[in-house]
Amino acid sequence: MAQKEVVTTEVDELIKLVQDRKEISIADAAKALSTSEAAVEQFADLLQEEGIIELKYKFTTPYLTYKSGERAEHLMAEQKKAESFYLEKPKDNDEEESSNAELDEDLPEVLRKKGFGKAIVDDKTAKTQQTTTAIKVPEPNAAIVSENEKQKLVSAATELARPKPINEKIADFNSAILQVYEDMKNGNFETAKEIYNLITHYYEALPERYSSEKDKIVDQLVDLSKKLAINIDMFNGNEFSDKVKKITELGKLCYNLTDKKNFTEAADKFNELKELYAQLPNGFLQKKSELHDKLVKLHETLVTNRAKVYSADLSRKSTIIVKLLGNGWNALEREDVDTAVKIYQEIRKVQKTLPAGFMQKKIQMGEQITVFYEELAAMKAEISTEEFRYKQVQARSLIKKAKSYADAASSGTASKTNKLWNTGAAENGDNINTNISAAVELFRQAKGVFATLPRGFLEEKSAIETEIFKLDKQLLQLRLKLSIAELQDKRTKILGLMALAEKYIKKGEPDLAATIYDEILNIYNTLPAGYLEEKTKLKTKMLDVYKRSVLTADNLYLKNVDAKVQEHYIQLLQLIINAHMHVESRDFKALTADYEYIKKVYEELPV
Repeated sequence: MAQKEVVTTEVDELIKLVQDRKEISIADAAKALSTSEAAVEQFADLLQEEGIIELKYKFTTPYLTYKSGERAEHLMAEQKKAESFYLEKPKDNDEEESSNAELDEDLPEVLRKKGFGKAIVDDKTAKTQQTTTAIKVPEPNAAIVSENEKQKLVSAATELARPKPINEKIADFNSAILQVYEDMKNGNFETAKEIYNLITHYYEALPERYSSEKDKIVDQLVDLSKKLAINIDMFNGNEFSDKVKKITELGKLCYNLTDKKNFTEAADKFNELKELYAQLPNGFLQKKSELHDKLVKLHETLVTNRAKVYSADLSRKSTIIVKLLGNGWNALEREDVDTAVKIYQEIRKVQKTLPAGFMQKKIQMGEQITVFYEELAAMKAEISTEEFRYKQVQARSLIKKAKSYADAASSGTASKTNKLWNTGAAENGDNINTNISAAVELFRQAKGVFATLPRGFLEEKSAIETEIFKLDKQLLQLRLKLSIAELQDKRTKILGLMALAEKYIKKGEPDLAATIYDEILNIYNTLPAGYLEEKTKLKTKMLDVYKRSVLTADNLYLKNVDAKVQEHYIQLLQLIINAHMHVESRDFKALTADYEYIKKVYEELPV
């Protein structure tokens, strides 16, 4: 009967207290029942699971409220039904098999909710024919995560729920009590609490006729309850102290960051602090309330200081924006769009740095900026259209003039390449070059105007660009034709002069041949760029004339020297000619090698 007073009676008294008061705090309930707040919390958790009592919070204070009187009466009825679940001694085989179905049907709702039931006869136990019960333990608290801990709960529930003689069942209770102590010793308080709840549940369900046996372990249960509560409080106390220490450190850091006006990081740290506060263990209501007051004060300090600093920053930057808007409107009145665009860009830079919050003021400021931008965009579009039309006409005029010069030059080039030149050929060539130069200059100006066209107007720009491409192609072809004509003309002159030099060489007049060669070289140096193959062939013929001219000039000397010296001289002359060829072809590596050989051959000549 003592257990009734210690466990069952306290639960009943708590139910009656909440039923009478309708609503009561955990602290007041503990005082009214002359017990600890931790014990009330444990009973409240159980009763809340059963749907009898509801736990609510007002600010940081937990309150208990009564849900239904019918629920309490139903629970007591289920408690009486539970007595039929236990047997005084094993039944005969036939009786036991036939009673299994009845046991499942009569299983109290309290046990069914926790997943117990479905008794099955184990056929392998032939002698004793003891029954085994397939137990499905409900999902434990989140703190119990390992499979070993879950299996431990399954084993404990299985043994406590299995029908046995009372002496064996008392032994099962003692074994479960020892398991609670073992879990407390190892720090597994959540598992210990779960097993303790199983013990008390099945202990209370034992029939009253076993009061003497129940009295044998009631003291153990009372002592176990106290020690479990103390150990949980100690564990929670250590956890609470550790978290409070971290919260205090974060609070100091948050104040420090607030003083330094680093509000973004301060807000992040405050959020970390709130998360830690939410993770504090149950109980410690007075300390939590004090800590909560400090959090509220810290939050007020952060918000107040941030508001002051941000408000001052907003005011200063709003003044800058208003001033810039005034300057921008003045620029628009002068139709100085370029200046207005630069001012708008400055406004946007300042607007992007406005502090967080102050939504209404930002919206008002944004509306003023939008009005200015719309006016600026409209004026810019209008001016851009005028500017484009003007430059479009300018570019087309330049293109047209350049094309007329290019056409005139093309006509002259055609006459020249067709060899229809008369006595005024030189004058015609000058006219061609003049026309080409004029066309190129006008083309350059047209490209410059096109590059300055305002943005947009894609279709019109594409049309002008097409005309520019066509003119560029015409000028390129014109320069190419003129270059070819010039190359052919000068090549003809060079070949004619080389034929004349050959005549002088044959006549034994090398000085005149050398004079002709100098004239040939001057014309060669004015050949148009490119045409490397043609130039190389021409250069080879020129150097051959040069070689024979030099040999003719030195013939008198060479007649008076031996064959070896003549050989060295001719070799040296050939090397010099080769060097000229290397220069022409820009083969400077071969030129270096020939130069060293020239020095060697030269040094071998007699003085």
